[in-house]
Amino acid sequence: MTTPLVHPDLLGALAGVGFYPSSVDIQTVTETRNVDGAVLHAWADSADPTLVGIDCAVNRAYGSRAAQEIQRGDMTVTTATHVIALAGYHPTITNAMRADISGTFYDVLAVEHDAQSASTSLLCELVTT
Repeated sequence: MTTPLVHPDLLGALAGVGFYPSSVDIQTVTETRNVDGAVLHAWADSADPTLVGIDCAVNRAYGSRAAQEIQRGDMTVTTATHVIALAGYHPTITNAMRADISGTFYDVLAVEHDAQSASTSLLCELVTT
């Protein structure tokens, strides 16, 4: 019989002691077109109540997750500028969504889950206008 190294309730207990100092709302997009045919994006909080008000911690991407600049023709794309660690397991989050933390927006590039399906991390890029 194997004994887990970390108690299974540890991650749940971290949310109550300030380990996740921020709160995130996951948003979904609705695409429409204007009269000229240009695509317009309208973002709103997810209709799924489990994706609103999630405790989280935001950090700059580092190591293998570090920000990279990729030159594509006439534009430079910056990827994975931040990692957002979420309290709990959220399998319904996809890379078609974005994160709103107190009015700062991050496009979700990738979603990672731990092997025990206990936590979720989002690889994101900061949205600037």
